[in-house]
Amino acid sequence: MGNQFTGNIPPEIGQYLLRLQVLKLNQNQLSGTIPPSIGNISSLTILDLGTNIIGGPIPSELGRLQKLKELSLSINNLTGTVPPSLYNITSLIHFPLPFNNLWGEIPSDVGDKLPNLIEFNFCINKFTGGIPGSLHYLPNIEIIRMAHNLLEGTVPPGLENLRSLRMYNIGYNRIVGSLDFISSFNTSPHLDFLALDGNLFKGAIPESIGKIPPSISLLTNLGLLNLSYNSISGEIPPEIGNLKNLQELVLAENKISGGIPPTLGDLNKLNVLDLHGNELVGAIPNSFGS
Repeated sequence: MGNQFTGNIPPEIGQYLLRLQVLKLNQNQLSGTIPPSIGNISSLTILDLGTNIIGGPIPSELGRLQKLKELSLSINNLTGTVPPSLYNITSLIHFPLPFNNLWGEIPSDVGDKLPNLIEFNFCINKFTGGIPGSLHYLPNIEIIRMAHNLLEGTVPPGLENLRSLRMYNIGYNRIVGSLDFISSFNTSPHLDFLALDGNLFKGAIPESIGKIPPSISLLTNLGLLNLSYNSISGEIPPEIGNLKNLQELVLAENKISGGIPPTLGDLNKLNVLDLHGNELVGAIPNSFGS
């Protein structure tokens, strides 16, 4: 909304606006806490309190909003855990909570409980535990973002089910394992943003990341590929040159060796190429000047 409202949200707001369907107070300077009485507005379909300075915990009473399709509490000063009741709002489509001070584990069955999700954004908090594998079985989900948390473990299976996926960002956690799972994105033709940076991945970059199988052009809609700040070794696969829509390729601060493949010079849309902090040798290919 872009106004300059200040002060607290009135605690009794949920006692008088019982027919309200949309409540958007985002992009203001509201402080205080979220009134639990909002949970009485059972007709709400959109609740957007994002980009304020609201603090305190998320009231469990919001879980009573069983018609809610969008719950945006992003960019605030919220603390504590996400109430279990919120994971029972099966109507939720958009669920962004980034830029807060929330902690605790994300339930492994969040995708089972929220089957209609299109956007799941828990970035820049203090969540622990693993990546919920159930999110990988939501055929309509487009955005999965959990970067800048304290998540551990490996990337769970099921990525091949994400046929509507556009963004997958799990950067800056403590995820381990190899990058072999990348080839599972071959059934995500709309994938534009893939960020795995700042984790503990090891091994080589799979050659399949740039290959074009007969049935589908693997990852060729990708606009951003960020694998920086891991422990990736091996050489840069020349097949990356097949990703013709790539605009940003960031492989910095790994253990990548060998030379720069001339095929990277075929990426005509590329405007960011960051390979610093590796063990690369040789000359810059002539294809970069053509």
